[in-house]
Amino acid sequence: MQNKVLRSFMQLVLVLCVLGLQAQTIKDGSRWWDGGRLYTAQVDASGMVKMNGESEDMGGDRFLLKPVDGKKGCYTIAADNKYGWIFIRGEVGWRVDYVQQENLNFLAVRNPNGDCVYTMILTPDNLKNCVAQQRIAEEREVSWMLQNQLLNVAYLGRFSKPQLRLLRNEILARHGWRFQSKDLQQYFGSQSWYSPVADNNTIKLSLLELTNLQLLKSEEAVEDENRVRYENIESAPKMAEVVDGVITVTTEEQLINALGNDRTIQIGANVHLNLSRILGQENKFSGVAGRGWVTVVKRGGSEPVIISEFCTDGQQLTLKNFRRLTIRGERNTSIEVDPRYAFCLNYIDCVECKVENLTIGHTEGGYCDGGVIGVEGGSDNQITDCDLYGCGTYGIVARETNGLTVSRTNIHHCTYGIMELWSSRNVKFVDCDFFNNREYELIANRSSVNTVFKGCRFFGNWADAPLFQSDEDIMLFNCEVHHQDVGTRERLITPEDDCTFDGNVNFNPESRQSPIGPDAAISGAEDLDIHQIPKTAVRVDSYFQYAVYVNVDQPSSGEGEVDEVRSVWLANERMGTARKVCVTNPMAPVQWERMKGKNPDAVSVPLSQIAAAERAWVAPGDVSKVIVEGCPDSRNIWTYIIDPYEHTALQLPSTEGVQNLDWEKKEITLASYSYDEDGRYSFKRVYSLDGKFLRRTGEIERE
Repeated sequence: MQNKVLRSFMQLVLVLCVLGLQAQTIKDGSRWWDGGRLYTAQVDASGMVKMNGESEDMGGDRFLLKPVDGKKGCYTIAADNKYGWIFIRGEVGWRVDYVQQENLNFLAVRNPNGDCVYTMILTPDNLKNCVAQQRIAEEREVSWMLQNQLLNVAYLGRFSKPQLRLLRNEILARHGWRFQSKDLQQYFGSQSWYSPVADNNTIKLSLLELTNLQLLKSEEAVEDENRVRYENIESAPKMAEVVDGVITVTTEEQLINALGNDRTIQIGANVHLNLSRILGQENKFSGVAGRGWVTVVKRGGSEPVIISEFCTDGQQLTLKNFRRLTIRGERNTSIEVDPRYAFCLNYIDCVECKVENLTIGHTEGGYCDGGVIGVEGGSDNQITDCDLYGCGTYGIVARETNGLTVSRTNIHHCTYGIMELWSSRNVKFVDCDFFNNREYELIANRSSVNTVFKGCRFFGNWADAPLFQSDEDIMLFNCEVHHQDVGTRERLITPEDDCTFDGNVNFNPESRQSPIGPDAAISGAEDLDIHQIPKTAVRVDSYFQYAVYVNVDQPSSGEGEVDEVRSVWLANERMGTARKVCVTNPMAPVQWERMKGKNPDAVSVPLSQIAAAERAWVAPGDVSKVIVEGCPDSRNIWTYIIDPYEHTALQLPSTEGVQNLDWEKKEITLASYSYDEDGRYSFKRVYSLDGKFLRRTGEIERE
């Protein structure tokens, strides 16, 4: 059936060529953008077109278009050199059609079967503006691009073959196409917008959609080594996968798009999502069906709504009226947000929703408001096998809810307390650890009845108020409470008399759920015993008693993959202590856009966004800091300055890594590459340990 749609597209193109309907000839001086190069047309008296190309890296790319006699707007490709080289996807003799219809003006390159394999769009812009528009397009929602913008192979080069197949079929699915393939039925059936039609023959696609569909189909047939690839491929959108009804996502946008009732969403292994990257984009929520962009969420209604809700210093994700939605992590998976006053996940009037196997927290500490997970209204929700870390003000804030169960979960390093329970019923904590939290009412139980703790441990917390503050009875079974002031004991009911209460503030056992959260959870507040460095770690640098170790925590999944996870450790071997500096995140975003300029300073990044750690050094002149670098994209070396005591990190604007560490001046020399009209060259810049650019050094070196 899809072939019938494609045939209709081919018939349309033949009409344009043979009858000349709205077909045009290429004008002298016109400009054509293919996603990577801007071509300027030079037309001679015979109508022969010489296309002269330039890109950010180089110029001099040329090919010819020879007009087809008697067919206005139709050309064939010819070479402009003795070797027969051309610089677009096509071969000498292939047809090129100039199409002008439905507000589109573009060149379509076709293989001998008539399939569109390459597009070039007419533009009035210069190269700089074209590049900027391409980058804007890459930031747009993929679904919007499929329906509203002509694609090019540079854009499609970011997607794998399975992803291209899903993109191609999404064009049809948006019109209600009824699929025969089981995996496509599962995938699109999980999308809230999908509504299959009774008869596929009733579907009509626009010229834009037909062109994009044809281009996607041809891209699937191209060998990977011949496809266009760009340095930002690691941050390119990836399509969610559906297996046995479970939707696996790897980006923030995929997570938002997958949300709905009666489904399980799994965040892939070693994926670390920062929801702030999408929550701040108003166009993703405002005016979009099933979503909202609001200042304060009002309760009510029955339909599920995905809301980007304003908080004091940003936006938070609020899920309203959801039913039987499970969000879980596959392995070593986290969710974080930047605003200090936001909840990482906030549920309003949700029923039977679950959060499982996730590390969740903030990139910075908060005060006064916000927390890790908020639950208001609703019933029978669950949090299981999670690690909720500061700096949320509270790990959990529950209001007017019934039947919240939290099992095998850590709450630690929160800045105001462990939890607040307001006017709730039947809240239960089972086999949970609460540790290293501060600083006011740690457990506030206000007008909440039948609150139960079973098999839980409380240790390493401190505050200027008792551990428990409650105006209702709290039930404890088989719990360990290590705190000097537990509060009014009359409110703490131990029916089986099996709980331990003592004032041992130094009690510090291994937590039953390993806290693997970024920032405070990774770089603990206190030094560790040096023997806690993994035995497999390699000692890569030292200065007197200080040494840096690097360990492979998670090997690469395969040859050529860049998903390896490593940890970096700083040890004081004389004192026998160590600190975990960072754990790498191979999904960390590119920061080049934040480091533009001739001589930019370093930029601050969360500790959860250290992309790679193949080499590491004790920082010159400051043994409390570590220099870390690696090559996560198989092209550029990313370099960081990390302070594991202040829990801060800076990424330096370098692409070729460390060249020299000057201990006397406390300076770092880094190399980078760039391009000019003579090709690629390398240069060196010197930085201070606080990431400030100091000077350039040495001569420019050319390849």
